[in-house]
Amino acid sequence: MPTTSLPENPSLEHLKAQAKLVRDLVRAADTGALAMVDEFHPRLEPADLEHNEPASRPPTLN
Repeated sequence: MPTTSLPENPSLEHLKAQAKLVRDLVRAADTGALAMVDEFHPRLEPADLEHNEPASRPPTLN
């Protein structure tokens, strides 16, 4: 997934909305969101992304 630089004056509200969207998609076990988290989260183990059920314990992003 490509990364982009932030603009000079990024909107904190927009960034928060994007983060909440990713969080919600991860909680819903969206494969695209899980792949993105797997690629970019520095401390996440691949086993943390394996779910038996979509509602099972989602990975934490903190």
